[in-house]
Amino acid sequence: MMRVVALSIAIAALGAVAPGCVADRAGVAGRVCIVVDIRNTALCGAAQEVGGLSVVEVMGGEHTTTDAKGGFNVAIPDGATRAVLRVADDRTDRRISLIGVDVAPSKDVLAPVITPNLWTTYLNALHVVDEPTTATVHVALSPMPGIAVGGVEVAGAEQILYNQGEAFIWNEQPPGDQTPAVLAFGVPVAAGTAMVNVISRTDEVLYNGPVPVQAGAITWVRIVR
Repeated sequence: MMRVVALSIAIAALGAVAPGCVADRAGVAGRVCIVVDIRNTALCGAAQEVGGLSVVEVMGGEHTTTDAKGGFNVAIPDGATRAVLRVADDRTDRRISLIGVDVAPSKDVLAPVITPNLWTTYLNALHVVDEPTTATVHVALSPMPGIAVGGVEVAGAEQILYNQGEAFIWNEQPPGDQTPAVLAFGVPVAAGTAMVNVISRTDEVLYNGPVPVQAGAITWVRIVR
């Protein structure tokens, strides 16, 4: 059985949201992780500045900040079955993160945040232009080294690259063994979501469904075995 966690990282800031209180409300709890390797979004940096980052539950407008270890607990609307978290929109040295939590409440949400410098390093290595009018969808298959993927479809994507094992080696065809991660660039954002379909080499459906997309944003989908 596999557990799927859909994540999206938004580059453009969203509108301001008033602070809220988590008391007597269902909530989403977890911790922030500074990504050091986009093949593995659960691998956190050893020396992380994760305290004091803003965390907003977008749908209900509740607000909190992370503690010194990156932990947070934020309320969600009564009766909600899904939450969307926006993280670090008060920091210029972090990409603003949007994390979609499919089942709420949850106590173990991992909220990855990536630095602009690291993301630019990957784009330069892959010879990809950061296009602000479209979205990027990232699929991580964990734990490493990954899963034998037969193919990935992301609706409307202009380019899909499969990781070949090394951090900066990505090609347009799946590798012969496991695939740690997949990147889809140039994803249209008009609909607000994009359909993602991930199939294994044995024709098992690893993921099939919509994920949120936003202009100039990275949407992260993590498939956990």
